[in-house]
Amino acid sequence: MVKHITASQRRRAVGFASVSALIVLLICLSFTFMWQSSLKQRAELHTTEKYMLFESKVERLIHIPAALLQGFEAYLRSSPGLTEDQIYLYLEYLLADKYEYVRNMGILEDATILWNHPKTANIESTGTDLAQIEDQKDMVLKVKADKTPVFHGPVELVQGDIGFSIRRPLLHSDGTYWGQTSMVLKADKILQEIDAYAKNAGLSVAIFSNNSKAPFFGSVCPAKCLTYEFDIDPAFIDWKVRVCVPDYRKDNQPLFITFTIMAIVMSAATGIFVCKYLRNNYRILNMSARDYLTGLYNRHFLQEYQCATLTTARKEHHKAALIMVDLNDFKDVNDTYGHVVGDQVLVKIAQTLKGFAKDKGTAFRLGGDEFLIIFPNIPPGHDMAMTKRRLFEYFAKEFHIPNYNMNISFSLGHAVFPDDGHDLDALLKAADKRLYGEKMEK
Repeated sequence: MVKHITASQRRRAVGFASVSALIVLLICLSFTFMWQSSLKQRAELHTTEKYMLFESKVERLIHIPAALLQGFEAYLRSSPGLTEDQIYLYLEYLLADKYEYVRNMGILEDATILWNHPKTANIESTGTDLAQIEDQKDMVLKVKADKTPVFHGPVELVQGDIGFSIRRPLLHSDGTYWGQTSMVLKADKILQEIDAYAKNAGLSVAIFSNNSKAPFFGSVCPAKCLTYEFDIDPAFIDWKVRVCVPDYRKDNQPLFITFTIMAIVMSAATGIFVCKYLRNNYRILNMSARDYLTGLYNRHFLQEYQCATLTTARKEHHKAALIMVDLNDFKDVNDTYGHVVGDQVLVKIAQTLKGFAKDKGTAFRLGGDEFLIIFPNIPPGHDMAMTKRRLFEYFAKEFHIPNYNMNISFSLGHAVFPDDGHDLDALLKAADKRLYGEKMEK
């Protein structure tokens, strides 16, 4: 196996071979520890990825009815003087296709149930003062005191079954408390959905609410399993989730013992592991130089790149240049189309700038909606205004987002080394000044 080791690793192996068996043992222990750490990271990453899928579905399950309740509150604010029949008619329309999850929805005056839909099924609960109901009074009074929405449950209802409760305060125009809107979700339906989400994600979970020591869903993890804890929307839902996974350490214990016994062989295996470890480090270093979204070089790598570029330009007595690119009103894109489409726009812009630069320069993403192109060698007398015109033309030709008809504009500012400055900061300031002037003209 020595032939698979690099020269430096071979020299290290020779050095390690000259020492006592203790060094071999240390190599074995070091290898075992790093492998165990790698297994742990993979187990955590795998569990976290599955949990994120589970969490997003659970949050959606709760936030959709919460949004309906918020819409009901907005309707009440916009339509003062509604009659009881009008309110019940609106609730029937609002919940037409939501009865699978929603048990009832109503209005409290102070803490007393004033209206409750569906009316017939909840007639006996009308007039009940929830501040006198042990399982519900804390949350009802919390909404009254804090004037903030709450989610609570599972809780025993006045009607006798179990549900999850969403409450929002109703305030007078001067901000004083009047009452509450409430929505009760069917506990059995919600728990069925959560169970389906967990099975679909391949997770064994236990869910706790309101600092409860006993889970309302799932069971406590057995001692032979590893436990990971997560929080679901602490600001509103406030559930704690414990995910149980098999203990990878016990599954791999025979291998760890085998590696300890074969301490001499582990010297060669360590060399292979170090090679893989270094390759992973190189990947990490490369990732640190790239923008995670667009793949362009980032501001961190810019410092190294400009050092080499400007040093070469000084030694060889030629000029270098940069063009700063700043998108105009990019916030409107996010507000109009959403952040997913906004990210697609940034990625396409990065591809367009990279295509424009090609072999002539290098494109960077400085952050947000700011980009930069550096041209390490431009001929004497080169007209940067022409380069900027070519960039506008190239952008108009190459930039498009499938299925979206949007008009993306940007401003440019350029600087030339050494005419506008002798270091990166001076060049960026000069380019930024020209860019700002161009924005003002627009």
